[in-house]
Amino acid sequence: MTTYILRRLIQGMFIIIIVTLLVFVVIRLLPGDPILIYLAEEMVETLTQEQIDVARQEFGLDKPMMVQYIDWMSGLFRGDFGTSIFYREKVGKLLAQRMPITMHLGFMAFIVSTFFGLMAGLISALRRGTWIDTVTTSFANLGITIPVFWLGILLIYYFGLKLRLLPIHGYTSPMEDLWLSTRQAIMPVFCLALGSLSGLARQTRSSMLEVLRQDYI
Repeated sequence: MTTYILRRLIQGMFIIIIVTLLVFVVIRLLPGDPILIYLAEEMVETLTQEQIDVARQEFGLDKPMMVQYIDWMSGLFRGDFGTSIFYREKVGKLLAQRMPITMHLGFMAFIVSTFFGLMAGLISALRRGTWIDTVTTSFANLGITIPVFWLGILLIYYFGLKLRLLPIHGYTSPMEDLWLSTRQAIMPVFCLALGSLSGLARQTRSSMLEVLRQDYI
């Protein structure tokens, strides 16, 4: 058992190294220079080569790619995620600021998808062959296939810009203003929950129909 666990851990480490190396190389091979993007964001109209070299040296982009990868990986093991080019702050600090918001929205999406997914699957199975089953199954299939980013754009356009019912940006803690926080969370939570809600509804419906066919039922 110990040998098996050690072998799996070693394989896992190799997989992590390969994946991180591929991601690192692919990001570096994308068109565009992050330093030029950063300097453009700072509205520097006239760029000299000295300015570009200084900025590239500041972020360690003047080193060979393999050296950059080793520095990046060693920083990850030390808990140092580097400095954001756009915000000029530590990435770890930015993650710590945004993590509570992500957890809040993710937890709400989990609750919504679990509750409504189970309810939709149960009702669809108990009303099999009726219009309720047809509508629920159709919406579940649509929810699985619809691209979330496109759905988010539609929600922003209709409910935010056209109807002006929901805010399209910002975050407010529920401790500060519960009503505003709820209105701001409706669209992102809906987008986050839709896929898992639809999949859970279909799975619950199939499991329920299988149980209903058993002899003891």
